[in-house]
Amino acid sequence: MFGFGKKKKRQKRVAPSKLGFVRRTLFSKWTLLVGLVIVAWQGWSVIYPKPWAPDDLQAKVAQLACWDAAAGLPAPPPDMGQIAVLRLAGRDTDGLVTATLADCVQRDGRYDVLHETAMGNIKRELGIDEKPISALGDALERGADLGVSAVVFGEVTEFRRTRSRARILLNITLAVVETHEVLFEGTFEKTEPPVSDVMDGVRVVVEDAPVFQRIALWLAFAGILPLLCMPIIRRVLERDSNASNFTMLAVLVLADLVAAYLLCGFAMDGWGAFAVLMAAGALGAWYNYWLCSTVERLRK
Repeated sequence: MFGFGKKKKRQKRVAPSKLGFVRRTLFSKWTLLVGLVIVAWQGWSVIYPKPWAPDDLQAKVAQLACWDAAAGLPAPPPDMGQIAVLRLAGRDTDGLVTATLADCVQRDGRYDVLHETAMGNIKRELGIDEKPISALGDALERGADLGVSAVVFGEVTEFRRTRSRARILLNITLAVVETHEVLFEGTFEKTEPPVSDVMDGVRVVVEDAPVFQRIALWLAFAGILPLLCMPIIRRVLERDSNASNFTMLAVLVLADLVAAYLLCGFAMDGWGAFAVLMAAGALGAWYNYWLCSTVERLRK
């Protein structure tokens, strides 16, 4: 009546997860706070990037390409008067490449280049705007306004700076204003510093790849790697050892960090790359922990 003869049912105790200490570390409030700070910082730099300006390495690579362009121009005809180097179209930031090209052609000594100050005075008197020119017709018309015998014009199709080097691709045309004859057309490319070894070549290939493509490659690697290692993961989890579980997770996260370091171009020369590696480590640790804990739960 009072239940003295009844036996109480014993509840089956479930062994605590060996990955619990990892979960408490990864999902603590401090880890979340650090992650939010990194995301906010990188998001701000993407939405409001710093103004782009050429640096010393870009100035050097521009000068080398412009020297090649000046040397590549043919010898002028005997009756050739002054020529004008018009503002180059494309990626000529702040007119750096145009000014460098005009200086190199003048210092080459074969052509008499209209000085930038004199050109500016003529443009102000005629009310001509300072717009880049890459078309032959526009260049010949501008040359007639300036009163020169020939014009040098073209386009900077590529002028960029990665973490390790600078590269420029320059198309140049020399045309006679009166006869509309094109005396020269050429393309000049320079990369500084040049590729020196295999590792340097890998860095060039990686840095040339678009950012979103590199992110997609890393996500694919980080997602597939533990699936390929699933037999090893199962055997490690069957040992029910904290040390083994932690070592396994550390190896997987280390592989994710090495892949992220590769896709950063094997360079740690800024806070941006450091933040990328931290984000990759946190995301890789979370994913590998979630996958391992799911496998352990299904196994039990």
